[in-house]
Amino acid sequence: MAINLKPYLKLARINNWRGYFLGGIFGFLLAEGWRAPVLDIICLPVIGILLFTFGFSINDLFDVKGDKFKKDKKIIIGKIIGVKRAFLFSLFSGALGLLLSFRFGLKAFLDALLAVFLTFIYSAPPIRLKSRPFLDIISHGFFAGILIFLFPLFAFASEIDITEKLLLIPIFVLSITAETRNHLDDYQADRAEGIKTTVCFLGYRNSQRALRLFFFFYPFTLLPVFWFLSRNYYPFFLFITFFFLLLLLVRKNHQVIKDWFLMDLYTFFSFLFILIFHYGL
Repeated sequence: MAINLKPYLKLARINNWRGYFLGGIFGFLLAEGWRAPVLDIICLPVIGILLFTFGFSINDLFDVKGDKFKKDKKIIIGKIIGVKRAFLFSLFSGALGLLLSFRFGLKAFLDALLAVFLTFIYSAPPIRLKSRPFLDIISHGFFAGILIFLFPLFAFASEIDITEKLLLIPIFVLSITAETRNHLDDYQADRAEGIKTTVCFLGYRNSQRALRLFFFFYPFTLLPVFWFLSRNYYPFFLFITFFFLLLLLVRKNHQVIKDWFLMDLYTFFSFLFILIFHYGL
């Protein structure tokens, strides 16, 4: 009898992977991973697919009672797949991803292991970091930010240079900003269920203010990166940063989606210039 893969793909939430994959690709390009053997290059996204599948599915499994999409997820997990099968599917994905990460050495494996551990305790009781104010966004900054970026560097780079170390800060800030935005979207559902995220702890208005502070703080974390990369073009980057901050300041009726679009554009061009300077183009 053929297995219906569609509910498993829904459980993996592939449409939510984009930003996380881009973080890994950025690390891969900085590590010049394209110089590696073809099998290693193929293996890297496979590990990413497996670990992302684990992370999102385990989150859905423990969120099924209170998530705003709870009806769909209860049907998928409770009736179509079954709780036990969903749990085994998630664990199998994570275990296989960890096993494959051994291919890239001890540092890469430990990076993946820490990411899996933090992802699990983020979602699963009794620790459930997702329901612990500030620990939720801090843990997200690591397992969904820094550790994703570092994995290809551990896998392909001989050493991590000063600019790559400095990049850990903006990537962390970007990740906690994304998590704060996600929790703002889930505020009503989380509050109704009694899940005490950072946003629920601070309140909706205060969390919006915190998110805007992250928007303004984020560009300053990139300034040291560009200083070490290319001092000749530093005024150019300062101009782009000033223009981004000015747009945030002069806009009226701020909306998270529109402000986030500006941050996406700023991040895209900043990271593009980092790659250009890295390769000396």
